[in-house]
Amino acid sequence: MFDNIIFRAKGGELFDRIVEQGHFTEDETRIVILQLLLGLNYLHEQGIVHRDIKPENILLSGYEGLDVKLADFGLAKIVGEQSFMKTLCGTPMYVAPEVLKSRSGRVYSNKVDIWSLGVVLYICIFGFPPFSGIGIAN
Repeated sequence: MFDNIIFRAKGGELFDRIVEQGHFTEDETRIVILQLLLGLNYLHEQGIVHRDIKPENILLSGYEGLDVKLADFGLAKIVGEQSFMKTLCGTPMYVAPEVLKSRSGRVYSNKVDIWSLGVVLYICIFGFPPFSGIGIAN
């Protein structure tokens, strides 16, 4: 469904940059989140939901600066494909509650990406996730 595009992320993953710095300033976080919101807006306008937004899937194009690219579309789906919008998938620490409820047959929407982006925002500012626990049950 999606073509693979090879992009050399000289700056590595956002995850590694956060670990290296401890956390981002509010201004740095604003720069990163705004780019991701614009990218998600474009994806959602095209009817695509990513379903696995996390710092490990956000790449930095350079060693300096905060030009980011969203990567790893392995779980991405077209929103209209209802059978896929009931699938329990994603990374537990970042997955939206609607996705967890999909086990009971509930359908979710592209809004699950916004939840995950909110978790990324929290991690950028504080340097650690908003939740603790092991696995989806926690």
